[in-house]
Amino acid sequence: MNVPKFMLNKIQIKNRPIWIFHQCIKTVPKNIELQIDSSVKIGDFKQYKSHPGKYSLKCIELPEKLEESINKVLGDYNIKALRDQANNLKLYLHDRRCPKEKNEIYELKDKIREKLLLENEEQCDKDSIEKQIEKILRTKVHRWLKIDYTETVGHLYLASRFASDYAVLSQIFNEIKKRDESFHPNNVFDFGSGVGTVMWASQRTWPNQSIGFLNIDSSSYMNTIANLITRDGIASNSSCFKNMFFKRNFPKSDQEEYELVTSAFTLFELPDRASRFQHLSLLWNKLKKDGYLVLVENGNKNGFNLINEAREFFFKEIFDPKKIINRAEIDNGHIFSPCPHSQTCPLVTENLVCRFFVRFKPLKVYDWGKGNDANEEFPYSYIVLKKSPLPETKIWPRLVYRQPLKIRGGIIHSWLCTEDGNVEHLVASKNRNKTSRSLLRYSKLGDSLPIHLDNKK
Repeated sequence: MNVPKFMLNKIQIKNRPIWIFHQCIKTVPKNIELQIDSSVKIGDFKQYKSHPGKYSLKCIELPEKLEESINKVLGDYNIKALRDQANNLKLYLHDRRCPKEKNEIYELKDKIREKLLLENEEQCDKDSIEKQIEKILRTKVHRWLKIDYTETVGHLYLASRFASDYAVLSQIFNEIKKRDESFHPNNVFDFGSGVGTVMWASQRTWPNQSIGFLNIDSSSYMNTIANLITRDGIASNSSCFKNMFFKRNFPKSDQEEYELVTSAFTLFELPDRASRFQHLSLLWNKLKKDGYLVLVENGNKNGFNLINEAREFFFKEIFDPKKIINRAEIDNGHIFSPCPHSQTCPLVTENLVCRFFVRFKPLKVYDWGKGNDANEEFPYSYIVLKKSPLPETKIWPRLVYRQPLKIRGGIIHSWLCTEDGNVEHLVASKNRNKTSRSLLRYSKLGDSLPIHLDNKK
């Protein structure tokens, strides 16, 4: 990682790198003993490269046959126009914000009104005041519009986001598979299925032709595109998925439960908080016991806010209906990933974003001018919930905030989200925490570190 020299100097001069982390992140105290998990063989350097807490995948590419099918679906479009318009859609989706709540708008109106009345005590023309309020509101309140996914917009989404969405889901599913080897979903419920990336990522992770998929998307055009991709771009061909169904509305009356329930990049499409909470509750009710619910959004402040909002909703309304003070005592569900704890997110208090990155190879037809061999990174925020009691085993801390930082002298700075609900700054060198340093060399942001932080006796 390229780091400015002034930043490195600060790290070397002082014990804590004040330029690159905030007050919520504290250096691991001296009374904490760092123990390597028994699953790691100390001294086995080959195992360090693929230690059990390593979940991040290398650059993810689409299967050749899948990319050919996508190219057939996009075949009628002018490539240059497709790239330009898809790039615009990509930027719009990345910068999208969730709509303001009505009560928040009313409160903001009252504050603006009070300020204007104080500034214009002599001239209290109500009509002019209201006009000024509306004018100021337009600059402060983001105008949220639901995207109409027509056939054209659907193809643009396919070109700009299929590869990145597929990579994100593949990486999340890979962690579930690695940590729970006995889990093999027989049916999948995908809310906001779009162009069908969940089906393809599931097939990559758990190759099984008999998996049943129920895809829910309000756009008939998106459903048609997703269906066409599974048929090699030709509607008359048979689908490569045997049990695949599409619906435009959420099947509230359907009592069937599913082993894997997903909602990827869909919460932004819901008009308000009440609607988001309603659908989160419905998704949880669709989940079988010991099943997984996966929620994913863009890896920016707006996307993370929605993920954290969902996280707190589950603790307060789903996991904890009796308002248990100690969240560790909740027995009807828990956070599987990425959080190793059940406390309030420590990054939220400092206005930081908990996000991770995945490397992927974009569609060849959708080249950004960097060359066909150019790879990209996509930021995402996510949460995986499991419908089972919290396991009694200790949970490994996870690398958050930023990539482990390697500086001169063989020192590695890392930031770990621990099961106590804190973010700890761990410094590892050749003389201090030597095994941890070896593990960190091959770890990336989002991986867990197979260590335990225990109080010294």
